Amino acid sequence: MKIENNLKKIRDFLLTKKFTYFKILDIESISSLGSYFIIISFDNIKSVESIADDLLFFLENNNINIYHRDGIKTGWIVFDLMDIIIHIFDEKDRVYYNLEKNWADAKIIEL
Repeated sequence: MKIENNLKKIRDFLLTKKFTYFKILDIESISSLGSYFIIISFDNIKSVESIADDLLFFLENNNINIYHRDGIKTGWIVFDLMDIIIHIFDEKDRVYYNLEKNWADAKIIEL
């Protein structure tokens, strides 16, 4: 239940941002990487960096552990929370890498 509670908190936080794309994939039954992917994109790299900073502050203040963070100052920033992996993209990179296609077997979680 803790995973789902954290997922809901993170989802609710991210829904307050002006994203261009937002999807949550349930990958638990098809991967050992984690339980959920959150894929969110924004218009530009500056927005990606700003949201990543806001998210870091939010996670720390809500006692949600970050196991790894990668891609700082790029168009694709990843927060690995162990069971939840958050991908923050600029729109161009999201379209290019197309994680949804690579994880097409994953169940989409309704927002």
